[in-house]
Amino acid sequence: MKRLAALVSLVLVLAFCGRKGPLELPSAPVLAPVENPSAVQRGREIMVEWVNPMRYLDGRPAGELESVEVWAIEQAAGKATERKGPVNVTGDALLVARIPAVEFREHLKKTGAGPQVMVFVFSPSRVEAGIRCDFYLRARDRKGRFSDFSSPVSVIIADCPVPPADVRGRVFQDLIELVWSASAGSIQDPASSVVDGYNIYRRNESGSFELRAAVGSGQTSFEDRDFAFGRRYVYLIRAFSRREGRAVESSDSSLCEIETRDVFPPAPPRSVTAVSGPGGVSIIWEASSASDVAGYRISRKELPAGDFRLLGKDPVRETVFLDKTAVPGTTYIYAVSACDVNGNESRLIETKPVEAGRK
Repeated sequence: MKRLAALVSLVLVLAFCGRKGPLELPSAPVLAPVENPSAVQRGREIMVEWVNPMRYLDGRPAGELESVEVWAIEQAAGKATERKGPVNVTGDALLVARIPAVEFREHLKKTGAGPQVMVFVFSPSRVEAGIRCDFYLRARDRKGRFSDFSSPVSVIIADCPVPPADVRGRVFQDLIELVWSASAGSIQDPASSVVDGYNIYRRNESGSFELRAAVGSGQTSFEDRDFAFGRRYVYLIRAFSRREGRAVESSDSSLCEIETRDVFPPAPPRSVTAVSGPGGVSIIWEASSASDVAGYRISRKELPAGDFRLLGKDPVRETVFLDKTAVPGTTYIYAVSACDVNGNESRLIETKPVEAGRK
């Protein structure tokens, strides 16, 4: 026991050798602030976005968070001036949202690969042009330790259009057509027209909406040629106005969902010709210009009177067919149609009459 006590004493002496003052305990890790905060007006609402911190300032992983807080300061129109000195966020701002971790998924913005962007929709107490909204965000870890507040992000509210109405779509063989009713009025004046154009969005594979095109205020239709049959596409449209060098979008239109079923016949074959020979009648043609052709069907009818009857059960892939069943001395008219992978069939293209030769 004496030896053990002496050893412990020696360790303590060595541990504090050269140390002056009281024993300093290691400081608690500080959570990094939220990343990439931003805010943008959309109609009567403001979309606040950010990326949750994943680490402490010393580089250690933070693990799961407990919550994220959103604080806001609203300043009336005409009074939104730069503040003098630092802002006391907890004293000057209002806590408008405390988002617990269990609700993070509800606020997750679908952006595909990359950091997971969070979004909070803020509704100002008053929607008037010139009102300024400043936002500050901070995160809290599972031990109740807060990060510093983020740098402020600000939005000055502007008058903007209401969304377009009656968005609908039609599928054609080579395009999807969207049409809509023009935006009528603004968020502050139903009789005012502040539309400078329309942004057309389409949902991508990650579930988020990406901009497909922007058109002018006088256009209420759009043709999307980048699509494939057998898929489902979802569109929305926002009207926008340009104010003081920035574009302000309306809220979202109603969603337009379109199922693209291929019910369109392919282009028919061209230059269909029948030539009689000793082995039968050869039918020759130029291929259809359609990209989804699965094959061709050949029909025949006997003159002077008769109906077209299909030759063979399965479509042929080549652009030539030999009819070995033609009766010598009989006159026929042949016809060829193209069929696509979805079973659609083009119109028949007929040959000139041809007399089958003797074998």
